[in-house]
Amino acid sequence: MFTETNLYLGMIVLASVIVIAVIYMFFKKRNDSINHVKRVEKSNKLIDLLGGFDNIVNYEFKGTRFKVELKDLTLASKEGIQALGANGIMEVNNTLQIILGAESKKLKEIIGELDK
Repeated sequence: MFTETNLYLGMIVLASVIVIAVIYMFFKKRNDSINHVKRVEKSNKLIDLLGGFDNIVNYEFKGTRFKVELKDLTLASKEGIQALGANGIMEVNNTLQIILGAESKKLKEIIGELDK
């Protein structure tokens, strides 16, 4: 049956689980914040590599692709964009289609905020 020792052991186990959960949530939130800062930096760098917002006529995201129409394509650094982590770049007239992969959705949100 339940003895005083079993009760103390149960309380210790419960307290340990709570402490572990709190520590996990703290580090997860911290990691999410760090990842957000990295995405903001990456978004700013991507815009700079495209010649800045002044060089961007229009942009849209479609799945994993970032389609951007530029005023002056020569201001864009395709090599820099590739080095930033793009999986590929297609050029048609003054439009670049940049394959960003799984990060595309998060970058879309951040670039939208930066464009305001």
